[in-house]
Order: sequence, then structure tokens, then C-alpha cells
Amino acid sequence: MKNLLRTLGGEVIDPPPIWLMRQAGRHLEEYKKLRKKADSFLSFCYSPDLALEATLQPVRRYHMDG
Repeated sequence: MKNLLRTLGGEVIDPPPIWLMRQAGRHLEEYKKLRKKADSFLSFCYSPDLALEATLQPVRRYHMDG
């Protein structure tokens, strides 16, 4: 978060930080399959395992971490 704030302040950071918005993964087939494991969107969000997996899917798909 610190690098993001520094970038927003005009400082050039290498590599630049990214901000991953959660809705970025809803178009993914793996997200759609994962989402079916919960009865409701709230139960999906309150499940640590499901929320973690949903967060990591776009990172894995688009190779944003390494």
C-alpha cells in the first residue's frame, strides 16, 4: 500500500504497483465454478477459502505476481 500511495503522490516506482479490483475476475470460468460453491454472494464473501481463491484467480491467470 505504501508504494501505491507514493505513486499517487507523483513518485515513480519500479516496478509500478497495481491495484487489483475484485470484479476483474467475474468473467473467468474458474470464478463462475467457484461461485457455485456458495449459497449466496454474502456466504461466498464470508468464506475465507472461497474469498482467497477468488482473489488469487486473476493473479494466476494474468501472471501479475512474477
